[in-house]
Amino acid sequence: MIGNLTGRLIEHWELKLVALVIAVALWLYTNGQVRVERTLNVLVNNSAVQSLPADYRVNVIEPQSFTVKVSVPMNQAGSLRNPIIPNLQISGDAVLRGEQRFPITSNLLGLDVDLRIERIEPETVREVRVAFALITEDYLPVEAPTISGLPDGIQATLAIEPTRVRVRGTREQLDSIKARGQRLVFDPIKLDGVEPTLQTTRKEVVALTHKDTQLEVMDRVTATVTLSPQQGATKEVGVPVQILAPKDFTARFSIELSQPQVVLALHGPASLLAGLQPEGELTAYVALRPTIELGVPVEVPVGVMGPTWATYDPVTIRVTVSLLPARPAPEASPPSPTGAVGSP
Repeated sequence: MIGNLTGRLIEHWELKLVALVIAVALWLYTNGQVRVERTLNVLVNNSAVQSLPADYRVNVIEPQSFTVKVSVPMNQAGSLRNPIIPNLQISGDAVLRGEQRFPITSNLLGLDVDLRIERIEPETVREVRVAFALITEDYLPVEAPTISGLPDGIQATLAIEPTRVRVRGTREQLDSIKARGQRLVFDPIKLDGVEPTLQTTRKEVVALTHKDTQLEVMDRVTATVTLSPQQGATKEVGVPVQILAPKDFTARFSIELSQPQVVLALHGPASLLAGLQPEGELTAYVALRPTIELGVPVEVPVGVMGPTWATYDPVTIRVTVSLLPARPAPEASPPSPTGAVGSP
């Protein structure tokens, strides 16, 4: 029985092989004829523009994106590129006109011949417009940038170098900026890590950045930032009054103060005043001289020793100096009695 089956399989094998080849060919043909619809995104940016002279720059691209519905054979649907960037070749005569328009076709989008564009969305889009202009150089004044990140109590001043900067752009663009009196604006300066307790002036040099893609800044622009404590704050503190006098002064005179401490109005940076420790950083004193009038209250200025960054309002205190009573002289000891010496 197996022999009969084998014989039937190889009987007229030439015809059976031809039939198999025809079947495969028909399947391949019909598979290529079955079409499906796919949506492709089209992105139009500066990189799509080709053959534009080096001293020209693209000003306008309209539209910058759109979608196309394409009919594609099923066997090619999986190999489609998405998104698509068209190839916009600028012609020589278009350079003189300053613009060129490109009808949206399969060739422009680089689609295979088997792909057909069914529709474009939005429906109003029919072409891509590219406008360009000759680049020129000019000078613009610099606007001082803002500063961010400064802690309270710290002030900053800026020095820009240079104050006029060489830039590249289209003639129309540069003339428009100059007609409006507009300055070249740079990104804000960010200062992080500045200590709020800064006591001395500090300088930092920062390279400025400009992110306007329509203008190219040719020169390096720097800002010298001078940081210093902000003046103008006031703080009142009570400080005990010390006496500054010659070494033997207190042994000869009694000293009476109208008050044991004074209230000082200190002026300086707010950040430093906030952290001031009066008991360890301030000393108030009155300097007494031997020539001071005795027994009469006298207004004496109070001196202050403290941080060099602080100033204070003048303040006085009443001081009365009196002569100490004279101590009585110690009594002289009587002479020791001497015994008589003699003979009876």
